[in-house]
Amino acid sequence: MKEIFLYDKAERKAKNVLNVAMAYPSQYLYGMSGLGFLSMFKEFDKNEHVRAQRLFLDSYSLAFSPEKLDALGFSYIFEGDIFNILKMLKE
Repeated sequence: MKEIFLYDKAERKAKNVLNVAMAYPSQYLYGMSGLGFLSMFKEFDKNEHVRAQRLFLDSYSLAFSPEKLDALGFSYIFEGDIFNILKMLKE
């Protein structure tokens, strides 16, 4: 099923694009219901100089190689998610 965005995604025409991964240390279902996480992703995704990617505990696929990652951000709600952050960083 194709994802539907309720905003205009930026066209990446710039040569120097910043590769950013937004990670949520829990399952996709919970991360996609977090308004703070989605709001931050939306702001990155609307910028033509940023290629934003979402990562979840149960989904690690990136559109670009990890070596080309310029920034990695985490959003979490519960203190227990810190252990999942460490798990994601290790893998």
